Amino acid sequence: MVDSERQFYGELGRSLRRFRTERGLTQEAVGDLVGLTRTSITNIESGNQPVSAWLLCQFARHLKCNLEELTPQVSEVVPANDSIPPDVPPLTAEVLRRLVGSDRP
Repeated sequence: MVDSERQFYGELGRSLRRFRTERGLTQEAVGDLVGLTRTSITNIESGNQPVSAWLLCQFARHLKCNLEELTPQVSEVVPANDSIPPDVPPLTAEVLRRLVGSDRP
C-alpha cells in the first residue's frame, strides 16, 4: 500500500469506529451484519485491511449513514498529482474517483 492509501484506510477505519460506537454496536455485531469476523472489523478500523466498494456500502447501510459521511475526503488524503494505483479493484477505484470528483486514472 502506498502512503496515500494507508492514510485513506486509516481515516476510513477511524470513521467506521466512530459511527459504530455512536450506534452502540460492538465490532462483533457489525461483523455479523456485514458478514465479517470481529478480527476483520478490528483490522479495518485500524486501517490495516482495505475495503471494497460493496463493503463500504454495506457499512453505510447498517450504520445508517451515507458514503460521504463514512469515507474521508479523498482530496485531503490523495495529493492532486497522485493517481489511483493500478492494483486497486475497479469498483473501489470508481468510488475513489467519484469521491474526489476526478476522472484521473
